[in-house]
Amino acid sequence: MPPQPVTHVIFDLDGLLLDTEVQYTEAHNRLLKKYGKQLSWDVKSKMMGRTQNEAYQILINEMELPMTVEQVKTEMDGYLEELFPRSSLMPGAHRLITHFYNTSVPMALCSGSNKRFYELKTKRHKRTFDLLQHCVFVPSDPDVTRGKPDPQCFQVCSQRFSPSPKCPSAVLVFEDSPNGVEAALRAGMQVAMVPDCRVSMEERNKATLCLDSLLYFKPELFGLPPFMDYANDHKEKQVALMKNLFAMLTWHQRLVPLGSAVIAVLSFAFFIGAGAARQEIADQHLQRHKIEDFEIPESAIIQLPYAVFPEPNCEYSVHAGGPSGPEVSVASIGDLLYHKWKCHTATKSQKLYCIAVHNCSVGNDRLTYTIIDSNGCTTEPSIVPEITYTGDLEAGLLSHAFSLGFQPPTLAFKCKIKLLIKENGVCSRTTCPDRSKSWF
Repeated sequence: MPPQPVTHVIFDLDGLLLDTEVQYTEAHNRLLKKYGKQLSWDVKSKMMGRTQNEAYQILINEMELPMTVEQVKTEMDGYLEELFPRSSLMPGAHRLITHFYNTSVPMALCSGSNKRFYELKTKRHKRTFDLLQHCVFVPSDPDVTRGKPDPQCFQVCSQRFSPSPKCPSAVLVFEDSPNGVEAALRAGMQVAMVPDCRVSMEERNKATLCLDSLLYFKPELFGLPPFMDYANDHKEKQVALMKNLFAMLTWHQRLVPLGSAVIAVLSFAFFIGAGAARQEIADQHLQRHKIEDFEIPESAIIQLPYAVFPEPNCEYSVHAGGPSGPEVSVASIGDLLYHKWKCHTATKSQKLYCIAVHNCSVGNDRLTYTIIDSNGCTTEPSIVPEITYTGDLEAGLLSHAFSLGFQPPTLAFKCKIKLLIKENGVCSRTTCPDRSKSWF
């Protein structure tokens, strides 16, 4: 049956909005290692979407473990409490939630996770999850006694919307597991499935819609407002890149001791939008973000002589198409842009330093979303690639102009530069994980 118009949305959590399946698999394999075993996809797929007790009983039965559910739970809880705070948003999750929030589409969460683990998993992403209208946690909800694939959790979640949907088919459920898809379909709802690559075609075909990523979801297929961050109708959407408008340098001729080795923090931003709205956003950022926001804590610095560690000069520019393209001040959403950061120091000290780009974010006066994290690694690899370094003091980022669903698409794209002192001639930048690898 083709997609039908919907008015409400319910999200699953693990593997759909948050990339927690990596943490679950690591924890399971830690537990299984002492028995000389490893979690297989067949067993994992049976556990996905189940309540915690149900999943652990499946693990015990399938892996023939000499443990009780309570013993498994105690050991797994210890591993998971350590691992869950590392959880990352899945590509497109923030974009989709923000879009629905900005277009007043009622959203809720229905998860087999307990509330305590939910808070650990979402600790780094609270602003995103605070946009949801309500959450149902199967293990602790008084009105839910059965987990997926039973439809009860989705039925309860739907009933708590205010106003409530006119019929079950007016609800779209986003799921990644076959058990979750079955539960939503039994509840009479439509399902957009974003499955693991190992899920069979038979299971995929049960969903109303099957996608490789949330990034490929088109709201208009279900009668919802379309995204405005990419121009599908070929209309020109002009955006301005106000380079160097927001540039601040904290420089006090002092240094964090070796190990961190940050000697300065430089922040640049450009603003996407049009006319007065763009200028308003720029003014708000200039007013709110004072230089002290980027200062290094007094307890972590030591004094350095200026003659030995002179102040660097750093610049930021945006080029059309690539690093050798012309500098641009205006572009259209979807245009290919190259962001370039470059620093210069006195000749004698040129070999002392290197730079690291980090904490890049997009946002407006209401919301901010991190695109490049504090380690300098991308959080949305399908949209923004990793930073590339063409030298110790030069970095670049090749990406299309985007707005990630912010409405209206007027926002600031902001990055910081850390100036590092090299140790034994080596720049100690973080090595970002290979996100092309597949995990259980």
